[in-house]
Amino acid sequence: MIRLGSKSIPTGLLSQNSSSSRLPLVVPIHRSTIKMSKSKEESIIEEEEEEEKKKKRDEASKVPSPPEKPLPGDCCGSGCVRCVWDIYYDELEAYNSAIETHNKTNHGEIKER
Repeated sequence: MIRLGSKSIPTGLLSQNSSSSRLPLVVPIHRSTIKMSKSKEESIIEEEEEEEKKKKRDEASKVPSPPEKPLPGDCCGSGCVRCVWDIYYDELEAYNSAIETHNKTNHGEIKER
């Protein structure tokens, strides 16, 4: 090793030009890596793929919100064919199915509101 100021430089084989002069050959410490640039098209495609993956992750992590329960005055009590309570229970069933699917896709984690 040769010290130049505060740096140490490793030495390799001695120069063979002159036996009297002992000039060391300096061996490089770090190798530089050449990074190839990507074309605009490749960069755009990669960005779009990353955005799509992020969108899928976000959608998968969202927990659906439960349906709004009707207020006591929302039902007229006259036996309508499609009562507000019928709609609510249909939506509640769909919500429960969505929660079950969501839990299965997220490794069985329970995430209910």
